[in-house]
Amino acid sequence: MKIAFAYPGQGAQKIGMAKDFVDSFDWAKKMIDEASEASGIDMAKLLFEENDDINITEYTQPALVTACMIMTKALTDEGINPDITGGLSLGEYCALVASGAMTYKDAVHLTRIRGSLMSNTVPAGEGTMAAVIGLGSDVIENVIKDIDGCTMANYNCPGQIVITGKTEAVQKAMPLLSEAGARKVVQLNVSGPFHSPMLKPAGDELKKYLDDAEISALKVPYVANCNAE
Repeated sequence: MKIAFAYPGQGAQKIGMAKDFVDSFDWAKKMIDEASEASGIDMAKLLFEENDDINITEYTQPALVTACMIMTKALTDEGINPDITGGLSLGEYCALVASGAMTYKDAVHLTRIRGSLMSNTVPAGEGTMAAVIGLGSDVIENVIKDIDGCTMANYNCPGQIVITGKTEAVQKAMPLLSEAGARKVVQLNVSGPFHSPMLKPAGDELKKYLDDAEISALKVPYVANCNAE
């Protein structure tokens, strides 16, 4: 039997994630401290105390990496190791750490920078995403083709596709997609138009930091950004 470690993207975050591990293991507390140092964020406060920052991109990204890598260590400490790793959007950073290509602290540091660049490029509220359930990609593409500022984002699986773009454009598309036969259209709990052309300037800037990052040879096969077009 083969084992895959697949990591989530933004939208999966919640207050209290990984707290049971931190309450039980000293090494998990150390990982929280390392994340605080790498990100410049009080990670314990962000993860475990009620706050609104957990849903703001520049905080969400390093918080999810921290929680996911704590859970990963809990598994590997029990001898459960991946044969392949993959990540959904932001989750590719966790997959890179689990594959041995990047250190945990570097991933936390880079995702804080990544989130900050994304937030500064498109301020919160100006862009969003929505999941479309039960409608084919050809129908979705036809519905949104004339809506300026709305594009396809992620082909998650047959029957679940995500659109992205300007908030008003995505919200304009949502009822039209329902009328076209979607079983459900849900605006996602994200603070930006991820996988959108609106964020290209952030990607160009992030490349400068990635060029300086230390990337090691893979110890485990890795699937890059497994939900992208």
